[in-house]
Amino acid sequence: MKREVLAAANDLQCGGTTGLCPPRVELDDGGYYQYSVIQKAMWQFWRAGWNKIGKVAGDDNLYTVINGEPVDGDHHGTYQLWSKRRIDQYNAAVECLLVPSAISKKMFFTRGTPAHSGVGFDVEDQVAQEFGGYKRKSHQKIELTIQGNRFLFAHHGPSPGLRDHTWGNLIRLELRDQFNKAIKQGRKPPQYFVWAHFHQKVYETLTIDYKGKEFTMHGYIVPGWQLGSAYISRRIKGEDSFEIGMLYFVIEDGRVTHHWIVDRRDTTERVDL
Repeated sequence: MKREVLAAANDLQCGGTTGLCPPRVELDDGGYYQYSVIQKAMWQFWRAGWNKIGKVAGDDNLYTVINGEPVDGDHHGTYQLWSKRRIDQYNAAVECLLVPSAISKKMFFTRGTPAHSGVGFDVEDQVAQEFGGYKRKSHQKIELTIQGNRFLFAHHGPSPGLRDHTWGNLIRLELRDQFNKAIKQGRKPPQYFVWAHFHQKVYETLTIDYKGKEFTMHGYIVPGWQLGSAYISRRIKGEDSFEIGMLYFVIEDGRVTHHWIVDRRDTTERVDL
């Protein structure tokens, strides 16, 4: 029996006052930033999540993908930063990533948005070098094949949808498009697509008849590790709470199962008068 585990996390947004943060970070001027109450809860959930994945993997190989944006950067005129220095944010991200690194056989890194990671994605490359990522750099996309199953990771992908009745439509259309492009090029597409960026948990499937057999494709958007920033609140309209979490797959004798580790936090002030 062959068994392996593949985990994905993204959008740590280290450096933001609503992003993932270790308990205390040293600043350039000799002072310190101490995580907030909400960041403490995220930090504990982050550690608990990787502890669970480590137990699931046991002595089997665990591969981890950090699917973009380990740091928040200095973006969109935000005031919600505990430091604008990318080196400070980088140091915090490294401390956070020591948690999965301690249990992973190999780590892989993709590139997020230049507004967060820098025009040249230097922070993501530095993090990849620190943790021995594939070719010691980050990648726009990376495809991993495990026991014949192909997993495509990219930070940017389709939107989950803006309305409840359109939720998932663009993901299914993207899967269909990926299938059509692959067939035209004389190849089969990956079965699993894992995206990030939208800070929401989404899962959709598409089953297509391929040469008389059913071929099923799976599309995932994995939530990030940032709660209720002013920018995110503007972009995710109509939401009264935010999700954080990660996704992992167990691949056993060629069969794949997926598992979420997700927490939802209500950020709406509710007052009874």
